[in-house]
Amino acid sequence: MKCPVCDSITPSAPLKCAHCGTYFGATGVEEERQASLTAVAKPLVRGHHVRIVATAVVLLVAGGSGYAPADQYARTPGQADSAQPGTTDEQARAVDDVLFAAPGLAPLWSVGLGSCDSIVAEIPSLQASLRTRQSQLKRTRRLRVDRLTGGPELRHAMLNAYQYSLDASRAYLAWSHEVEAENCAASTPPETGDLRQGEAADEKADRAKEQVASLWDPIASSQDLFPYASEEI
Repeated sequence: MKCPVCDSITPSAPLKCAHCGTYFGATGVEEERQASLTAVAKPLVRGHHVRIVATAVVLLVAGGSGYAPADQYARTPGQADSAQPGTTDEQARAVDDVLFAAPGLAPLWSVGLGSCDSIVAEIPSLQASLRTRQSQLKRTRRLRVDRLTGGPELRHAMLNAYQYSLDASRAYLAWSHEVEAENCAASTPPETGDLRQGEAADEKADRAKEQVASLWDPIASSQDLFPYASEEI
């Protein structure tokens, strides 16, 4: 079976990927979601509509703690991902839907803080964040932005931000499994090439997110939508 996250092949019909640990099938995904997400329903009024977002804890080792909304939220009727909007208002709201999917999701890792056990414990949350970035990248590729001021540049910046974030998540996930294999418990996690690749991709993602925030701000203002800080993208 081919893993939807890391693309590796696991023989027979396993419950989860032998390489990255991603669960296969609806049952496995639900088990992983329940194990990794601590959901808190939170209504947000955004422009002309209200949404509910589920908030989940994702390790921010650089700061020792932190949070990130999960990739599940309830939207008002009529906001379909498959829609191909044509008006300026519709295109802006389609972009907003993608941006809102997981603000602040990218993990920040530092080998200087946290233990091996704490890194390993966050593997399910990191797998969930990786899937969310894949979804955002796929949805961004489908966006129509020709009626938005700076729309093509915004879409390009979003693609860069999500691709670099996805690259970082993959590298961090590989590093986490390396840490797991070390069985180092409460010791300091080892620095590896995967960790350094993740940090490098994170830096590129941060720059792209700053560009996204700058390009989105005037569009959001004109369409009565919320702006985003770079760390919320």
